[in-house]
Amino acid sequence: MLKSRGMTNDIDCGNAWFMRWFAVDAAFAVEHHTRMSLTTLPLELILCVFKCLDWPDILALRKTCVLLNQASKERTVFLELVTRYASIIPRTAFLPERPLSLYNSQGLEKLIYQWRAAELGWTTSDPSSSTVTAPASPTSGKIQFLQRLNPNRPQRQVHLDRPLKTFHLVDGGRWLLVVRYSGAVEYYDLHHPSSSLSTIGPARQLIPDLTERRPWTVVLTAVDMDYKEPFLAFNLAIYTRIWLGFSSEQVQIWRVTLDLDARRIGVGLKATRLAVISPLGLTNSPSTISLCGHQLAWGCLGGDAVNVAVVDWTNPGSHAQQRPESHIPLKALSMRKITHPGRPKEVPCFQLIRGRILLAVKPWLILYDLASAPTFQFGNAIAPHLPAHPNAGNNHAPSATPYLWRKKFSDLLTRSLSKAFFCPLTDTIRFIFFTRSTVYGLVLPTAQSDSILDGSTMASTRPEEIRVVRLGAYDMENEPCGFTSGYHTAVLHSFKPETVILRYRWPEELEPCALARGLPLPAPPIDDAPGPGGLLKQRTVAITCKYFDPFTPAMDEGSGRVIISAQSGKQLAVVDFAVYPRVKEREDGWRKEVF
Repeated sequence: MLKSRGMTNDIDCGNAWFMRWFAVDAAFAVEHHTRMSLTTLPLELILCVFKCLDWPDILALRKTCVLLNQASKERTVFLELVTRYASIIPRTAFLPERPLSLYNSQGLEKLIYQWRAAELGWTTSDPSSSTVTAPASPTSGKIQFLQRLNPNRPQRQVHLDRPLKTFHLVDGGRWLLVVRYSGAVEYYDLHHPSSSLSTIGPARQLIPDLTERRPWTVVLTAVDMDYKEPFLAFNLAIYTRIWLGFSSEQVQIWRVTLDLDARRIGVGLKATRLAVISPLGLTNSPSTISLCGHQLAWGCLGGDAVNVAVVDWTNPGSHAQQRPESHIPLKALSMRKITHPGRPKEVPCFQLIRGRILLAVKPWLILYDLASAPTFQFGNAIAPHLPAHPNAGNNHAPSATPYLWRKKFSDLLTRSLSKAFFCPLTDTIRFIFFTRSTVYGLVLPTAQSDSILDGSTMASTRPEEIRVVRLGAYDMENEPCGFTSGYHTAVLHSFKPETVILRYRWPEELEPCALARGLPLPAPPIDDAPGPGGLLKQRTVAITCKYFDPFTPAMDEGSGRVIISAQSGKQLAVVDFAVYPRVKEREDGWRKEVF
């Protein structure tokens, strides 16, 4: 028998409703310091209770007695909690790099600690952390770019022997990719024991030089995470071209996987080249490339239109799969072309979604169905002379590709378009984008289609199901020039320089504890309505570095880590915002965790 708040009930292990009620009752008792006979239950029932609780409730019960302290550290409790988080939070924000079956109880608890520490770090306001300083002279050897914000937010530096072209922080926050002017890729293990409190190293080569080392080389990259693989894996596309000619123009696609030791623990990264596409036949260098599954897209401004070409880089047939380093001539690929007439003042940005492409070109946000785009079997991917619109007369205006959906935002910031977030609980694909003063979320319901080569989820074909949600308003003195957006967090840079951290909430969101207690899902968001979500917090971190670079920052939301560039691309600063619990030893030998 169990007595709680004057109620007496027989325990039925098969009654899921009762177990949810009991979990709520236990949390209530802990919060209000009422007496319960929880410790008299068998361990199996205690574990059932713990599996229905959220992390703060588990920590509260852990402090009560030895029995509950030991029960709270059972692997089954952590596994249930991690699985619950993974069902609510997109994997881009919560990504273990190995299968959960390979984690012991300590490893699973570490995952929870990391995610909770990042959540706390993003939302904690600390006046002492509002200023970041750096020396005035860049000629004194290893430069201390960023001082510590405070003991809970250490910052480390990556010192490079020559300028980088771009950089990328892989989901999970452990692996930092640095791309050189030659297309070579190096990586840093930010968890490596040799990394000190002030510096990070050493660098390890992932991909060798793809072209000559010249400062005027054009290098573009795109990363496509493979969330179906049990271990960390992604495809990396690298476009290179020397300004003096197009003969060396190419796109290489590499498969990057986790390098495992005998214990199946990741100790590094390794890369295998899948395909080389050359030449592309362009008259202008592309401004952006995007990679998603078997599809590769590149776009550029040509004449009076924005043009985007999309190819299936695995064609023809299994040619690329049978020969890992296959060279695919452009004429062997079937291409689809998206055309948007006009001369935008800002560089357009786009993201591939399987079977769809989302284009941000001021002032429009447009979703295209690739099935409706014209197909080219060979020749230039983006022809210099485009077919005229039938009603254009003698103006020879390019014909626009039919779109699936579009919406106008007069002050749209095209570079702010985020990567896609696949939300399993709501079965939607989501994006973040910004205008000059507002944060928006784009919600695309998903649908299955046999036309998708790998059978993956794609955006729905019903425009009436697409929603734009206002997540909140923000305020910056100067217009932001660099964006990196997560599912709940965004980091913005301006030329001032100024760094702003935004926290926002989706209207229909659930807390992990709500899912455990069986609460119903909220209604879907209404078009342009903030609802119960919205902007939770805005924090400004002033960067006073004279040689600050307005590179787009890199961020991993799940680890609370931000990468900032300085010294003309010769230095990177790794800023850790995660706030981990303080551990205090009590007189009786217990360890008290303050989170």
